[in-house]
Amino acid sequence: MVGILHLGAFQNKRLLIFTASSARTAGEFDGVIGTATPDDNGNFVATRPLIDACGINNELERPHIRIFDGRYYLFWSTQRHVFAPAASGWPTGLYGAVSDTLEGPWRLLNGTGLVAETPAASPAQTYSWLVLPDRSVTSFVDRWGATNEANFGGTFAPFVHLVIDGDRVTLRP
Repeated sequence: MVGILHLGAFQNKRLLIFTASSARTAGEFDGVIGTATPDDNGNFVATRPLIDACGINNELERPHIRIFDGRYYLFWSTQRHVFAPAASGWPTGLYGAVSDTLEGPWRLLNGTGLVAETPAASPAQTYSWLVLPDRSVTSFVDRWGATNEANFGGTFAPFVHLVIDGDRVTLRP
């Protein structure tokens, strides 16, 4: 999944945000979130990854950056079944990191990166989170209830709203 962020007045340059498999490891769990900026010829050149989940996760999806209170917040989605066996137990959810600069260093939100998770009683209920500029969060209803294909939702899940306090991000009650 590739996302594009135009920083406009912040740095007056274009930035491509992408997810990929790391070239530095031959392992199955090699997910990274990277950026690329255009050179003088308009060709995008990759920079050092912002997030490196090698050995932990192989599928970081839908990366996007929001700027709140002068800090950069990077959010992505992932699913519970794409964590390495040694890192199992993490839920499908919205994960994130924060930095004072676009170049980093990036710190995992809430100490673990987890911001919101799909309800344990309905493990396929929500996915594909997107944090909007007003701090509301939308996601996609995959299936209502358990994992029964007959319960396909195919629509927006209820919106939630983030409460952001530096490196701590929670859902508004």
